[in-house]
Amino acid sequence: RPPSADAVIALALLHPLVDDAFDAPATGGAVSDHVIALMAAALRGSPVNTAAVPPALRPAFALVGILWEAFPAEQHALLRHVLARLLQAQLAAKAVQRQRADGGTGAPLRALVEACTRKGALSLVAAQYVAAGGLRDRALLRFVWGLGGVLQFVDDMGDIDEDLAAGVETVWTRELMGGSVGRLDTAAKSVLRLQRFALTGFSTSGLRGQMRFALDLAFRVLFVKCFFKHAGQFDTGSGVARLMRKRTPLRFGQLRLISCFVSRVWLPPPHEDCVVCRRMAAELHFLVGR
Repeated sequence: RPPSADAVIALALLHPLVDDAFDAPATGGAVSDHVIALMAAALRGSPVNTAAVPPALRPAFALVGILWEAFPAEQHALLRHVLARLLQAQLAAKAVQRQRADGGTGAPLRALVEACTRKGALSLVAAQYVAAGGLRDRALLRFVWGLGGVLQFVDDMGDIDEDLAAGVETVWTRELMGGSVGRLDTAAKSVLRLQRFALTGFSTSGLRGQMRFALDLAFRVLFVKCFFKHAGQFDTGSGVARLMRKRTPLRFGQLRLISCFVSRVWLPPPHEDCVVCRRMAAELHFLVGR
């Protein structure tokens, strides 16, 4: 079916609107469990009464309604599942990222990586589904899933200053908490390798090739923008900065595994020893089978 422009715009607005509500809700306090439960029900396609929803958050429910007008919930089980899981991923990411600010010792690096990857993967899957009017191509689903996680890492890279000020912990702010100049090199090189891994094996011809090129270009543009925004945090004599000077466009190495990002060791498949990989692979397998 042809994509709905209204639905594409609604989803593009919905994700950041809900994300921002968890960050700094205009209601002046935390989003209540009741409102979260209402949003979860709406994303499953159930009718909800928004009388108890703060006025600042009601537009989010209107956007969900626009989505279901274009994609009737009872006919799009995969989209229902992805949107519901995306809300859960957003909540989980906020909880993990706020542990240190809330007086804790901070989340394990593995938890930060998994939260970031899952939210980004589900977000891009939802966007691709709505933009294309469906997502039956399993190879495309796998590709979008992998690249979504990469793009979320780069998005967080662009928010380093804001996250530091707000006490939000990400893989990037964690790197800046200690060490000398060049603290972002390890994380950035890991993301570059992960990008290459996400592209591996996906078609370079026809419509798939055009999509691969467009998403790869979007990643490169975003990465370059974020790099120059925080260039002072990179080692100017080696690593990512040298790669930026030497190669245009960037050429990326291969990353075998998301757990490599956590352990800083590039492990060959199989990856049964990585909790993150097992969980992410299980969820992807579930989506592909729907």
